[in-house]
Amino acid sequence: MLSRGMASLQPQVYINPEETYFLTRYNTNFISPTSFVNATQNTKETIIVTGIVGALIFQDASGNSANKIIQDEIATTFYIGNTIPLAVLGNALDVTKRLQFFDASGSGKYMQVISASTLTPGIIQSGDGSGIQFLKSGVIQTGDTLQIGTTNGATLTVGPIADQVVMEPDFYSFLQKSGILVGGLYRESNTINIYSGSDPYFTSDGLRVSPTTIGFRKNVDAVTRYSMTAQGNIISTNTSADVGGQFQAKNGDYTLTMAAWGDGHSPTGSAGVITASSTTSIAPLTLNTGLNSNIVGPSDGVMTLTASGTINLNAPNVFTNGGPLTNLVWYYQTTATSSVAGNASVLWTGNTYIQPGLPNPMDSTGAAWSAPFPGLYFVTVSLYIGSGGNQLLLVYSINSPPFLLPAGTPMYAYNANTVSMSCYVQLTAGQELGVIAPTGSTIIIQANAGFSIQYISP
Repeated sequence: MLSRGMASLQPQVYINPEETYFLTRYNTNFISPTSFVNATQNTKETIIVTGIVGALIFQDASGNSANKIIQDEIATTFYIGNTIPLAVLGNALDVTKRLQFFDASGSGKYMQVISASTLTPGIIQSGDGSGIQFLKSGVIQTGDTLQIGTTNGATLTVGPIADQVVMEPDFYSFLQKSGILVGGLYRESNTINIYSGSDPYFTSDGLRVSPTTIGFRKNVDAVTRYSMTAQGNIISTNTSADVGGQFQAKNGDYTLTMAAWGDGHSPTGSAGVITASSTTSIAPLTLNTGLNSNIVGPSDGVMTLTASGTINLNAPNVFTNGGPLTNLVWYYQTTATSSVAGNASVLWTGNTYIQPGLPNPMDSTGAAWSAPFPGLYFVTVSLYIGSGGNQLLLVYSINSPPFLLPAGTPMYAYNANTVSMSCYVQLTAGQELGVIAPTGSTIIIQANAGFSIQYISP
C-alpha cells in the first residue's frame, strides 16, 4: 500500500516498470518520441517533437503508418498513408483529393467563400495562380479558360429545372418544364444544325451550315426592305422526286431574276421556271403583278390574265401555240443581173426587210425560204425581165410533191420588162418556197427583183 508520501513524487517517475505511469497535474514532460499503445488492438499513436517539426503518427496493427499530421512553422500537412490530401499553408489551403461538402444543418449552404474584407472577392485558387472568384454581386468569375468535363458526356446546365439551357460538346439545347425540348443547336460532324422542336436530327431542322453550303429546311421569312443579300447564287433544289425547291418572298417589294447559266442551261438549256406545286402535282400559281392585276395559272392548264384597265403586250411579235398573233413580213431582193434557165431557182442574194424579232428562214444560197410557222401566207414575186422567149414563172414548194405549186394564174411574158404575181399559200412549218424558171424557159433577172412573204393567220 502506498503511503501519503508518494504524492510528492516528481512527474513521470515509474512506480512499476510493467505498468503505465501516472501524470501529475502540472509540469508534466514527455520525452520525444512518445507513443500511446492500445495493447488490445496493437495500434499505436506516436508524438514526435523536434526543434522545427512536430508530428502525430498513427500506426495500424501491422506497424504501417496509416495516417499522420506533420507541422512546422510554414504548414500543417495531413497524410493518408503516404499521400497528402490536405495541406494548410499560411496563405492557402491545398486540397489534392476530392473535396466534399455536407449540409449537416439543413441550411442548404454546402459551401460559402467569404473574403476577409467585404470589398475583396472570395477566391478559390489553384496551384498555378488561376482560380474562381466569387464577387459580391453574385458573379462567379474564372480565368481565361473554364472547361466542363473531358468527354462527350459532359454536361453544363444553366437555369432552374422549369426553364433551362443544357450544354454538351455536341448539343446546346433549350428545355422547358418537365424536360420538354423546344429547340437548340447541335453538331453533326463538320455541320452545325439549328433546329426548333423536340427532334434535333431531321424532322425539325431549320438551318444547316456546313463548310461549303447553307441549307434551309423551313421557309425563310424576309420582311424588311433588305432582308437577304447573297454574294453568290441562291440555289433551290428538289429534296425528293415530287417536291421542288422553293423561293418565296412576302410582305414587300422584290425582284426575282431567273437567268440561264452555262452549266446545263444555256446555250442548250433554258432559264429558270417558276411553278407552284403540292406534294404530288402542279398547283395553281398566282403572280401578283401590281394593283388590281395578276396572272393565274391553275392546274387545269388554263391561263387567265386579268386587269382592271388595259393589258399591254409590248413585243415585236406575239405568238400563241407556236404561231404569231400579228402579220409578219419578210422581203428579199436580187443584188445583180442573173440568167435563170430550165427548172432553175432564182437566187435572192440580199434581205431588204425582216420584221424585228423574227428569224431569217432563207437558206444560205438564197434559193429556198422555209416557213417558220404553219398557216396562211401571201406571196408576191416582182421580176425585172430582160429580152428572151416565152417564160413561165411559178412559186414552188420543195417539200411537197410534185414540187411545183402554182402561184395563182401562171404568168406568161414575152419581151416584157416587169412581171408580178401573187397568191395565198397554206404552208406547214418547214415547208420551203422559191421561184423557178420551168424547163424550156430562160429568163434574165435584172437587179432589184423582189420576193415578198407575209404571214396572214394560223
